[in-house]
Amino acid sequence: MKLRTVLSLPATLLALAAAPALHAETMISGHAGKAFGGDLADSRTTYGGALTFMGDGAFGFEIEGAYTKDFFGDEAVALGKNNVTSLMANILLGSRFGQSGRVYASVGGGLLKSRAEDLDQFFEVTRNDFGVTGGAGAMGFFGRNLGVRGDVRYFRNIGDPEPDNEFDIDFGNFSFWRGTAGIVLKF
Repeated sequence: MKLRTVLSLPATLLALAAAPALHAETMISGHAGKAFGGDLADSRTTYGGALTFMGDGAFGFEIEGAYTKDFFGDEAVALGKNNVTSLMANILLGSRFGQSGRVYASVGGGLLKSRAEDLDQFFEVTRNDFGVTGGAGAMGFFGRNLGVRGDVRYFRNIGDPEPDNEFDIDFGNFSFWRGTAGIVLKF
């Protein structure tokens, strides 16, 4: 499958979702929570933020990033310094409930960056993967501009499984879940 064909569908979907979001509510949120499951033996603290555009209709668009320190194990025990960083562009499909609430589902893709070094600093591994994410969440507002948000998302890397001259896409073997909660400012 050609790279141009593979990338054209997500680009079209993002453009369709972003168009109504240009005249939307703009929200900035910070979040903290836990990464768990998948390739994690123990849950890890994660934190990050999002810039979200939600229209009056059902569609929205979001740029979201997070950082998880010691993802592959505690620094003193396992690999030394290690972390995972994600930066994702998401399409949101949401619905209002009550006076000031929203529920939403999200799906998107972007960067999953893994970094690990050993205790003796003999080697360092930094890997950039394309990743996909999907999840669901809710937002509720106390007034016009201040609210809370919580969601759960699944992350998985995608890549070319065989180093040949053909470009094939397949799910990789790196995955995890993330549950977060945070504060939302709406403009």
